[in-house]
Amino acid sequence: MLLLRPSKLVQIDSIVEELWADEPPRSVRTTMHTYVYQIRKCIEQNQLAPRERNCSSPSTRATCSR
Repeated sequence: MLLLRPSKLVQIDSIVEELWADEPPRSVRTTMHTYVYQIRKCIEQNQLAPRERNCSSPSTRATCSR
């Protein structure tokens, strides 16, 4: 879902629904945070994203303040 919508906000509820349908884990928010952390770590380690970010842009501000 994240790859299909680059630079777009993807709601956690949409991701949860797609991954687990009607049976999400009890700690779904923590699980999602862990998944996002692992994705970011993989992207950084493999240099899959540009290093510079425009942190003044509303669309990137949330990713700049992690």
